[in-house]
Amino acid sequence: MRTRSLFYEAVLALVVFAAISSSPLGPWGLPGYEEMPWYIVAMLFAGPTIMAFCVGYAFKRWRPIGINESGISALAFSKPWKFIPWSEIRKIEKIRMYDATSWRYSLFYHVYGQNRHIGFENGLKQMDSLLEAINSQIAKFHIDVEYIDLGTDTLAKVTDRAERKKLWREGVRVAQSKL
Repeated sequence: MRTRSLFYEAVLALVVFAAISSSPLGPWGLPGYEEMPWYIVAMLFAGPTIMAFCVGYAFKRWRPIGINESGISALAFSKPWKFIPWSEIRKIEKIRMYDATSWRYSLFYHVYGQNRHIGFENGLKQMDSLLEAINSQIAKFHIDVEYIDLGTDTLAKVTDRAERKKLWREGVRVAQSKL
């Protein structure tokens, strides 16, 4: 649970890499390519590939979340991309962990259905109304909510090495009634 799946971002980056390498404007189409230093050629490949990875990561991380009476959905271009009906939601996790991209602790939310998963974080617009709507559905459908603390400040308080290793993997888990 500590890491996010980066599969879609990696696929996007590989598509861009393949497009650059096979393009007539790519490194093989540049005049004087053979005389270029290897690090310049590497940057010609890596620059657009890394940019595509970052765009895919940002899109996945900050995509809008939609809620209605029938369920919760992750939206892509104002259309439902993933949808989980409230009756299928098994568990919602609220995870506190250190976010290296913003250099601070952040809250991440994961909604688990039978075969689907929707994740979002605490930086979305109208987050208070979103959590309020989810909390009303939690009470209505008796959905399990769990708070998981994966913060390094929590680990610093534990002196036993085996216990610290267990907490590093699983976090401090507390059942809650709302988000």
